[in-house]
Amino acid sequence: MLCIACHGQLADGDPLCAHCGQDQRMRCSACGAPAAPAHRFCASCGARLNLQNPGTSPAELADTAEKRHLTVLFCDLVDSTALSGAVDAEDLREIIQAYQTIAADIIRQYDGYIAQYLGDGLLVYFGYPRAHEDSPARALHAAEGIISALPRLSARLRHITTLDLQVRIGIHTGMVVVGQVGAGARHERLAIGETPNIAARLQAIAQGNEVVVSGTTRQGIRDNRPWQALGPLSLRGVAHPVEAWRLSRVGESGALVGPTHARRQIGREGELQQLEQDWQHALAGQPRAVLIEGEPGIGKSHLLAQLRQKAQAGGALSLVLRCSPYHAASEWFPVVEGMERLAQFEAQDDAHERYRKLLSCLPAGMSDHEQDVQLLARLLRAAPEGAPAALSLSPAQAKKRTEAAVLRWLNLVVQQHPLMLAIEDLHWADPSTLALAVSLFEQMASQRLLLVLTQRAGDAARWSPTHSHRHLVLDRLPSEAAEALLLQCMGGKRLPAVVVRRIIENTDGVPLYIEEFTRTVLESDVLQETPGGFELRVALPVALIPDNLRDSLAARLDRLDAGRAVARRASVIGRRFQRGLLVSLCGADEALVQQGLQELLAAGLVFALEGSDQDFEFKHALVQAAAYDSMLRRDRLMLHDLLAGELLQRDPGLIQRQPELLAHHHSEAHQWSKAVQLWLRAGQMALARSANHEAVLHLRAGLALVKHLSPEEGAQLELSLLGTLAPAIKVTRGFTAPELESLYARVEALCQVMPDRPEIFVALNGVWGYRQVKGQQSGLVQLAEQNLAFVQRAGAPTMLAQATFSVGVSLLWTGDFQKANETFLRAVEVYDPVRDAETCRIYGSDPRVAAECYRSYALWALGLTDQAQAAIERAGRWSSALNHPFSQAWSLAFRSAYNVMVHEPERLLEEIDQHIAYCREVGHVFWLATTSASRGWALAMTGRHAEGIEALRAALAFQGSIGAGVIQPQWRCKLAEALMLDGQYQDASDEIEAAFKACEANHDFFCRIEILRVRGEIELLRHPQQPEIGLGHLRAGLELALRLHQLPWGLRIATQLWRAAQSGGPAAPWLPELLAQVSEGQDTWVVREARAALGGQACAISTDPAR
Repeated sequence: MLCIACHGQLADGDPLCAHCGQDQRMRCSACGAPAAPAHRFCASCGARLNLQNPGTSPAELADTAEKRHLTVLFCDLVDSTALSGAVDAEDLREIIQAYQTIAADIIRQYDGYIAQYLGDGLLVYFGYPRAHEDSPARALHAAEGIISALPRLSARLRHITTLDLQVRIGIHTGMVVVGQVGAGARHERLAIGETPNIAARLQAIAQGNEVVVSGTTRQGIRDNRPWQALGPLSLRGVAHPVEAWRLSRVGESGALVGPTHARRQIGREGELQQLEQDWQHALAGQPRAVLIEGEPGIGKSHLLAQLRQKAQAGGALSLVLRCSPYHAASEWFPVVEGMERLAQFEAQDDAHERYRKLLSCLPAGMSDHEQDVQLLARLLRAAPEGAPAALSLSPAQAKKRTEAAVLRWLNLVVQQHPLMLAIEDLHWADPSTLALAVSLFEQMASQRLLLVLTQRAGDAARWSPTHSHRHLVLDRLPSEAAEALLLQCMGGKRLPAVVVRRIIENTDGVPLYIEEFTRTVLESDVLQETPGGFELRVALPVALIPDNLRDSLAARLDRLDAGRAVARRASVIGRRFQRGLLVSLCGADEALVQQGLQELLAAGLVFALEGSDQDFEFKHALVQAAAYDSMLRRDRLMLHDLLAGELLQRDPGLIQRQPELLAHHHSEAHQWSKAVQLWLRAGQMALARSANHEAVLHLRAGLALVKHLSPEEGAQLELSLLGTLAPAIKVTRGFTAPELESLYARVEALCQVMPDRPEIFVALNGVWGYRQVKGQQSGLVQLAEQNLAFVQRAGAPTMLAQATFSVGVSLLWTGDFQKANETFLRAVEVYDPVRDAETCRIYGSDPRVAAECYRSYALWALGLTDQAQAAIERAGRWSSALNHPFSQAWSLAFRSAYNVMVHEPERLLEEIDQHIAYCREVGHVFWLATTSASRGWALAMTGRHAEGIEALRAALAFQGSIGAGVIQPQWRCKLAEALMLDGQYQDASDEIEAAFKACEANHDFFCRIEILRVRGEIELLRHPQQPEIGLGHLRAGLELALRLHQLPWGLRIATQLWRAAQSGGPAAPWLPELLAQVSEGQDTWVVREARAALGGQACAISTDPAR
């Protein structure tokens, strides 16, 4: 057998190693007391023994590698080379042996593990083979002990040398993997990782009898020793700077630092009193929202539990919705989980049974709203016996109505019972649940409702304190309150004052730490129970009380036998776990799971969910994290892979219902291909449901893993992910969100190396769309035509309409309205309603609807006003039939903009609020920007100048924030016109010049004629004594209109020039000829204005506006 410390050969029956003195006796896994091999239960604590001889063979050692959080100490004699030259080899051996023996005794006193004797140096681990709560402190105490012992050792060795022995020591704390290394007959058990390397580099920095520790270690030693900050250091072989501290005056050991402030309140009585006041307000019909915020473990959930207990005692209803880190991208998860608990669903319930239970728990009046009941049933995967009535709702509408149904359900509950609704851990909330909470807050009226929200403080916070009537930030407890909490944990039994003081000093006022550390002390062997409480059995070791929760929980897990193995496997499932899944991860070992759960329950690390012997939960999320972090990566990979397969085998529908859960486990299993494909599926499904924010999260998770795939597969999946991500980003952040630029640059790069495949067009079309909306019109026709040629070569009929439409839009901005109209018509003609109906999910909009909308612009520009009106009406009907929110918003926005073109502000104001509300409801920011601008123009044109100008400025700012450069010239022109009507000529001039520059930069000929018209009118008003400036702009606009065959805008400029001529200006004879060309839209505003202008004397006809 081998020694657990030095791995030297042991003599049979020896309790101590003859080489290093390490105790080899078997010990209880619960309290650590020595135990005889024949015993089955510990004589000290009564725990069931699982005895293992710590001296194991090399074959046994090979399979015991594990991940640990260690503090590593390097100790080395100073000037050992000079010493070797001053004494002979035999004396040098005696010196080194004496030094190492004393060092080993001190290290053993602090339960350190000597991993290696390196000549005159030592490599020591603290936190292995048993975890300790205060490993950094143990290492420092050992270092101080070694340095303090050296003067006595030097005095003892004066017969050999007059040199004073000195050491230099470096200490660092971090994660390592401890396992066997070596080959043949030579094996060592070493910690592998960066931590030992950093400790060695810090040791090299130290001077004689100095200790240098890293910042990580320093944080675990809360004291007031005379530390000297060395700042961030660049260490050889270490990629990042390391914060370091030097302790040179060993022996000046300061007291541990306690809380820096104290309060008279005990516990959370003050905060609880404030919450009770809010509850009384709620009972009186004054609803309240309270945000409780603080660091992990600070007591948010405990405070909420106290409040809920008081509310339930008064007969009120209390409901908790718990957000989960595993479901931060799964819409409605806390709502579904909370309602399932309320309805008392069982795992074996089928959809019909779930439906019956749902109906039985609905509040009175809810059944009157059949659609809401259906939506709740669909949310909870419940279904009636018969076929349910079809819900003719788009995904976006269904999502919005589902939120409304949940709100109605809550409102009806509140009408019957006072309700305390808590949403816990909002920092893990999915976007849908967060939106529900916002809606609930905004709709608070006179209900008897108290809404309590909890979240972690800092960067993780998701909820703004402004959305609450009270904001409670929980501080760490003062010492008096901490002691009271400690007494409660002890059940009223008293601890020795020295133990209480050490716990309070080390837990720093964090309630979770107090609870966990107190339990650690109780589970140790230093206390014995008396009628009045506890007293110390032995002197309290310096390092018994933990300094950080990670090591505390690791120590508690280390004391378990089967419980530690079971906890590790359970942590892979999640904070909540089912016994059946756990058995599968434990190799179907029912006995192991039973024993492990019993140990974990007895240790208070997990608890059974109420009313169930199959469902369990870790007491704290940090317990789960500690168990998970202790596993090697290879074990986690295997377990996640096994769990993914087990989940799918148990529920094949999970891949359709919750692919993101499977994607998570495949990701953690490093099953990269499966994971990426599942993240893609999850994103596509979320996008189809209009859960756009969730889609972005899923798709980005997949993109993060693409680098692990082969180049060919990676390129294909990356292109699909990016092609799906782009529409989701467009909807949530606009067509030109900043991240789209790099996204489409990557798409173009991928397309260069990919073979010609039809799906590449989706990505290429996205590039075209991005440039088009940004206003980058130069070269856009060529790009669109290349894309169309690609689709034609690939033989992809479902993509032909979109490709043709793209060419039409590009032509429109060049001013070739006739060709653009013909191209849009071809796009409509090649569109197959059956074949192409789902393409709107790919491109973000329906190509037929989009083509008809843009065609209305081209037709109007050509003077075919009646046909343009018919086109915009058809687009509206087609988009409604599709039930696709983005296409619907598209048609509504174009309808609004069309009313701007034909100058119908009154008609626009009748319907614009509905258009804006719809765009806001479905979350489409680009069309919201367009409809908002249309409203501003209509207000200004109906005499509400100030209101309209403000609305236009806000809309332009919004457009700028989302990068919608293509529409900026048009709406800057409209703002300039509004300012002109309000008499703000200088501001109007500044805006129209900005619009003209943007128009030139965009190579935009669609808006240029209108900009020249408004520019001319402004100059006529600014410089009435110099009319030629303004008239010159008007004539330039008319010349361009005639060249582009743009009849309506040309007619409007001709009308203005005619009126100027009637007022004594130069002759302008073009109006009669242009008016004679009007064949449609005889009752439009521009035609009516032209006819009114002809009431004066006619001028000679000329077709040359430059004359």
